Amino acid sequence: MEDLIKNNIYKGDRRDEYLQKRYQILDLKYKKSNNNNRSNNNNTSNNTSPNNINNINPPSQPPTTTTTTTTTTTTATSNNNNNNNNKPTQQLINLNDFSFKGMNHIFDQHKRSITRIKFGNNSKDLLGFSSIDGTLSICRVLSPPSQTQVIGTLKGHQSSIIDFEWSHNNQDLITVSIDGTIKLWSIILDPSQPLTTPANIQQIKTFGKELSIGVILCICLHPLNSNLLFVSEDKGILKVIDTSSAKVITKIKTVAPFTCMQFEAKGGYLFLGDEKGTVFIFKYDRDTLSLVNKQQVSSKPITSINVHYWVQNQKQILSFVVNSKDSLMRIFMVKSLSTGVFVLFREIPISIKNSLIKSIFSPVNKNREGSFIVSGSEDSSIYIYDVNKKEKPIINQLMGHASPVIDVAWNSDESYLATGDFSGIVIIWNRKR
Repeated sequence: MEDLIKNNIYKGDRRDEYLQKRYQILDLKYKKSNNNNRSNNNNTSNNTSPNNINNINPPSQPPTTTTTTTTTTTTATSNNNNNNNNKPTQQLINLNDFSFKGMNHIFDQHKRSITRIKFGNNSKDLLGFSSIDGTLSICRVLSPPSQTQVIGTLKGHQSSIIDFEWSHNNQDLITVSIDGTIKLWSIILDPSQPLTTPANIQQIKTFGKELSIGVILCICLHPLNSNLLFVSEDKGILKVIDTSSAKVITKIKTVAPFTCMQFEAKGGYLFLGDEKGTVFIFKYDRDTLSLVNKQQVSSKPITSINVHYWVQNQKQILSFVVNSKDSLMRIFMVKSLSTGVFVLFREIPISIKNSLIKSIFSPVNKNREGSFIVSGSEDSSIYIYDVNKKEKPIINQLMGHASPVIDVAWNSDESYLATGDFSGIVIIWNRKR
């Protein structure tokens, strides 16, 4: 990871005119597209195909580079899980139509690369994104877009924040930096106040050095126990830490360091990818990690792994998607968790050679058959894929960034997609309703 920073893979020295130039390009492009659409029949324009890869409306006002600026307006109203006194009606989303109607917001407060971007657990509006600059922003993504704003900034790390995790109830947040420091934060959101009210952020504890934590590459929390933190170090060590006591419960040593990891939703099995292109599956039970299977899937480092249960022909399927630096995204089907058997289902070319590009499954399963994946890329685009399409799996392409898109995140109902790039820009995209 230190080499990545030294080689400027995460570096984002953004010029001041960045957002203005991007707006001008998008505005010219999509105004032309909209003028063409107005000349079409209304029925045609109201039934946009998800195969249209450039279906994005332009921002309504040009953003500036000195303030965070709303770029489009919407008529839909955001639901709020934290404010019971304000429950506006929200339009339903067609889960199989991945058209977007524009940008909700562009955040530009970070001047160096975004490392991770994540919505809160089961949240439609609570968003966090971390940066190489050593800070993490907490935001509310709302409608109308003029209400979308930063409600807090976590400052305290002396080195780059590499990864972070929301607790199950989103009231706590764990951040880790490249120097091995782990910080636990309390995020207090008053449900009686407007959603735009600043968060009360308190640093609860800092640890890491006393546990001999080395350079941290990635972390994850156990899906059923927020106190169990899994930490991968650059020396090929995976540690399980009880954050309540700040003690190491168990650890294992591997040949190559793990670069990414995620539990399957039930919490029994941990999936990991390493720097040599190998996928590992461990069973976790009673504070013990037991290797179930490992298989080399690429000759290059794996940059992300995402595990997801979905439904096909009324049957539940467990899959995982892996990005790797051989410029391929691979989708695997898990045949048996107990034995760790998985098979390759699909290989899709994607632009990844240097950066730690992430991909994720679309989270909603209810009332949906099949599965969809969103990924960043080094060509500055965001791609959306239909897993079941062998030929031409790309069903949409979002263009708005001017540097490699490092990470992507859906909110809980897929109404908003958040994307962050290595220049420090975060864009919130409005899903068409």
